[in-house]
Amino acid sequence: RIMKKTICFILAAVCIFTTACVQPANDYSNVVSAAGEAETEKAPVPVNDIAAVYIETDNFIVREEYRACSIKVVDIYGNTVEDAASKIKVRGNSTSSGAKKPYNFKLSEKTELLGMGKAKKWCLLANCYEKTLIRNEMVFDFARNSTCLEYTPDSRFVDVYLNGVLQGNYILCEAVEASSSRVDIDVDGSEFLLERDVREDEGTVYINSPVLGIRFGINEPEAPAREQLEYLMSFLRKAENALKSGKMSEIEKYFDVESIVDFYIIMEYFKQVDISVGSTRFYIKDGKIYGGPVWDFDLTMGNCLSSYYTAYNNVGGSGKSCEGIYCNVDW
Repeated sequence: RIMKKTICFILAAVCIFTTACVQPANDYSNVVSAAGEAETEKAPVPVNDIAAVYIETDNFIVREEYRACSIKVVDIYGNTVEDAASKIKVRGNSTSSGAKKPYNFKLSEKTELLGMGKAKKWCLLANCYEKTLIRNEMVFDFARNSTCLEYTPDSRFVDVYLNGVLQGNYILCEAVEASSSRVDIDVDGSEFLLERDVREDEGTVYINSPVLGIRFGINEPEAPAREQLEYLMSFLRKAENALKSGKMSEIEKYFDVESIVDFYIIMEYFKQVDISVGSTRFYIKDGKIYGGPVWDFDLTMGNCLSSYYTAYNNVGGSGKSCEGIYCNVDW
């Protein structure tokens, strides 16, 4: 009986896979015209198997400052977007020291790239320490299916060329910033984008939450006014006191519980190694704290050294990173 069930399952799987293969997502073979007559329309023919980003610069690209460059983005059909007045810098913390450099670049004006929303700021994630190259994209894709997370960065796989030399496969993605098409908050009012951060980056304003002492860098606004900081600290004091009370009726006054729950599930399911260190963001909008956007998952899912991340990899216990609860910290 078990053997029969196994054979039936395998046959069903083969049928489903075969059907998926022979029925493309976009079938242009029988398009109906406005007059109601069937007509044949051919799909665009790709000229490349993957989009590409070409960076040209006479400058040595550093982490400390943006330097002039030319950026050209070519999609799989050969359509090109080019900006000769762009700027670029090395991005990241530990990843910035890798042999395959990640980059941030700024276009001279807001531009749509590969079907993603118009913006000046973009990121090229190198996935230098990520053997499969897909962890970041996997989590982005997972998070986009949440109905409770308002924003997750859009992204595309690309090949990157620097002065004509292939640097490898990257993820071109939207930078996490305040804008109507990204984290939609009013940075001139009482709304903020916060990042859990134990490091010290020049130009970033840092705070410690008043009750629990959690350290945050203020991503947006980049230069908050004194009145904004006073409001933020007062608001966080009320929010953290509500958490300490343990009363859901109080917590719901300051936290968007549904987004926080989905955010936590994603962080725990993929086991975010940097949960209390960095790349963990929250934003304040309409008088509530929201979870996200998700970011930086290249060292998650067990992809980190046991000699350094001992608790993460359950060193001295099972030795399996997938076991145990890890992200039930801070808020």
